[in-house]
Amino acid sequence: MRIQPFSLGIVGTNCYVVYGYDGCKALLVDAPDGIGKAASFIQDNNLKLEAVLLTHGHFDHVLGLAEISRIFPGTEVFVSLKDKDYILSGGLLNRQLLSLHFPDILRDFGKDLDELPGSLSYYGQSCHGFEVIDTPGHTPGSVCLYNRKESLLFSGDTLFMCGYGRTDFPNGNQILLMQSLEKLFDGLEGSTDVLPGHGPATTIGAEKACLGL
Repeated sequence: MRIQPFSLGIVGTNCYVVYGYDGCKALLVDAPDGIGKAASFIQDNNLKLEAVLLTHGHFDHVLGLAEISRIFPGTEVFVSLKDKDYILSGGLLNRQLLSLHFPDILRDFGKDLDELPGSLSYYGQSCHGFEVIDTPGHTPGSVCLYNRKESLLFSGDTLFMCGYGRTDFPNGNQILLMQSLEKLFDGLEGSTDVLPGHGPATTIGAEKACLGL
């Protein structure tokens, strides 16, 4: 498995092109605005985009979906059922979040919300070779994507280097987030590599020590 990371968009959101796991097939983990750089990488390397795997539905992880759909028509988009309303109905929950906290972003990116996909696929226990770990707290449907063979976790905004996702947005829950972190720390080896939704890569062991959980 090979991974090409990108930090894109208005708040520096990480997304990842995962490829080389099955011939020329590729996966995209999260789709922030500015996704064109990741799309160009996929095209330039003659990869076939199989699916977009979303770690959660917040605006900074989904604003690139419309562009991805234009460049790679028919690409399946996976998300937790609990986060579907961040994308469906014109990004209903994202509009509510942005109107309360970031009205300038809503003004500038409202058109991108209008063009979000109208249909989605929903995670089961696994997806394209990754175990789907439910980690609610940052959003109700936040997930982490774990590849046991590679000892690798895409943590979205559940876990960062010496930090974790905020819970003061609508539908956030601090108690659930702490429980989700404990699930990761208790269930995964300390050597597991962590690729987060923002900031540098880390490991489960480093974050368990840093956060004292």
